[in-house]
Amino acid sequence: MKKLVFDYRYFTTVRLFALVFALAVIAAGCGRFKEEFDRGIEEGKRRAEQQKSANADPNANSAAPKPEPTPLVLSAENLRDERLSKLHTQIWKYQSGDDASWALPETTDADWETLPPEAVSVFAPPKSGWNGIGWFRLRLNVDESLAGQPLGLAISQPGAAEIYVDGKLVQNFGTVSADANQEKVYNPRALPLGVNIGSGTTHLIAVRYSNTQAKKYPFEPLAFKMRVAPLNSSIAEFLSNTALTKSVRGGTFGICLALGLLHLLLFMLYPRQRGNLFYSIFLLSEAISIVAYEAFSSGGMISNMLIGMFTGAVYFTTFLAYLYTVLENRLPRYLRVTAGLWFLSALLVIFSSLGFGTLVSFLFFIPGFLIFFVVMIWNIVSVSIVIVRAVRRKVDNSWILGIVGAAFIIASLSSTVLAIAFGENSPNLYIGQFICLTALIIANAVFLARQFARTSNDLEAQLIKAVEHEKEKSRLLVVEAENERRAQELEEARQLQFSMLPKKLPNIAGLEIAAYMKPATEVGGDYYDFHESADGTLTVAVGDATGHGLRAGSVVTATKSLFNAFAGQENIPQILSQTSGALKKMNLRGLFMAMAMLKIKDGAMNLCVAGMPSVLIYRAATKTVEEISLRAMPLGSITKTKYQEREIALASGDCVVLMSDGFPEMFNPSDEMLGFDKAAEVLPQIADFSSQEIINELVKVSENWANGRPADDDVTFVVLKIV
Repeated sequence: MKKLVFDYRYFTTVRLFALVFALAVIAAGCGRFKEEFDRGIEEGKRRAEQQKSANADPNANSAAPKPEPTPLVLSAENLRDERLSKLHTQIWKYQSGDDASWALPETTDADWETLPPEAVSVFAPPKSGWNGIGWFRLRLNVDESLAGQPLGLAISQPGAAEIYVDGKLVQNFGTVSADANQEKVYNPRALPLGVNIGSGTTHLIAVRYSNTQAKKYPFEPLAFKMRVAPLNSSIAEFLSNTALTKSVRGGTFGICLALGLLHLLLFMLYPRQRGNLFYSIFLLSEAISIVAYEAFSSGGMISNMLIGMFTGAVYFTTFLAYLYTVLENRLPRYLRVTAGLWFLSALLVIFSSLGFGTLVSFLFFIPGFLIFFVVMIWNIVSVSIVIVRAVRRKVDNSWILGIVGAAFIIASLSSTVLAIAFGENSPNLYIGQFICLTALIIANAVFLARQFARTSNDLEAQLIKAVEHEKEKSRLLVVEAENERRAQELEEARQLQFSMLPKKLPNIAGLEIAAYMKPATEVGGDYYDFHESADGTLTVAVGDATGHGLRAGSVVTATKSLFNAFAGQENIPQILSQTSGALKKMNLRGLFMAMAMLKIKDGAMNLCVAGMPSVLIYRAATKTVEEISLRAMPLGSITKTKYQEREIALASGDCVVLMSDGFPEMFNPSDEMLGFDKAAEVLPQIADFSSQEIINELVKVSENWANGRPADDDVTFVVLKIV
């Protein structure tokens, strides 16, 4: 019992910790949104102060012109600085609207808004607004160290853009338009754009940019990202990353597809091994996710998330199903619930991207993201629990699956960690995932190989045993026939014993009665009986013969007859003395009967105990348990024994529990005894239940404690409750 309680608390604590961890990570992940929201609030306050100043002094703005930002200086040394090379983090001039003259360097932009493009979002828009189209301008100086060197501008964006250098159009990505029907978005995904900017004087980079769908998809980036580097190194880096990424993802796809189809074939050849089915679906879902990303992803956050959600639902669920199948040979019901929550989160994100507006998108996206993240953490923790449970049970080769599970968990979490560290398109992300997935596949292959080898060895050993078994078959047939005969005799004796128990429980007003008996063998030595007198007095007896089996059954038979003869008498000590003397005269050769007997009427109870465990009385008024311990020799042992009688008053709600010693002497697999005190400890917690429910709970306590170990003695309960 203690072991089971420990396990329950352990796994409950782990899963509660997982939920707390998930919520903490979600809160951290929403930090960026909070920053943007706070930035929007501060921007609104700043504009309000400016408007207030303008109303107070109409000439204030003209009297105090805005300071111009210092042009960015590009040099060979500066371009080695990751922070300076990211132009979208620099301060640009921005103006909402569209005017071709804004590409020219001589155009005055002193009254334009200053901001970094990365700070622009639907939740923190520019103060001049975002109507779907606008211009960004950045002035920079090129050092002599870069004279004659072409530069590469690596650009990523969710919209469309035209790039101008010193008033000349150098490249367009998509079709820029304020009209959503005419706009054609295009994301070059950091494809380097070669430009030749002369050194010395100040130069201008102007970006005519449109994103008419921004308000419909508020969680997508609004503006562009731009990085500058020497053209040769920029192209080399782009080609290297692209080739490495394609190679890693192509290798991952090939491995997952080949092994997924192999295990699917193994399942088709041997359907009883369901683990192959789930493992193949797990691998194929990874291969499908790669194809889906390459075919349908436009680089946007929502599209990437949807691909991850749909394939992740299959990916996580089937891997957990695979572990349950190979380690515990079962599939828990909650897997269906988690799979449903996966798809629910994906549907919510889909609804958030249908263009209902900022508020509706927010109301759909946030719950979908929360459900996705919580279920992912829940599944990862469940994987850990299944493997730890297998290791504790010493399942064959479970340590290998421990490596498999660790690789799965690392692969699952690495996507987020590596994306944060290196960016979602970095080859480091795919290399990390490939290494974790390869470790998972190799470890699982070793597990399956060892499992196959063990099965082959077992089959060989079984063939040897089969030969020996044939030699013993004739002898076993004879033994089996003899055992069937003896079993039939024991069954008849068991049926005879149960036939001597009361056919139904007495129906006494104000008294709720329940009884239970479970023999340790086919024929037990426990016994309980009831007798109702004409004046309404109820006599209850609970007995326990020494030992069990057929000899103990004979003592029970004799005691039943004596109870029927003497139970109508008023004096309990006299009944026990007469019964003991009669059993003594039968010369049963060392067989005795321990017994507890009580008489109860109108809340008054008289009790005698001869060799039985103490009687427990729960007092409803004080919510305490009273232990009545009366010592005397069992019936049939010493005829001149004097039996003590105790008079006890009972009140409404009080509960009387009589039991044999099978309950306190229940052993667990570690040879530890349950003990009589356990019943007194549990009784206050269940005393408000009905008599039958109290017995059910006590039986459950003993079974949990035994943990599958067969009982060494019969278990009997009789519970009386004043109502």
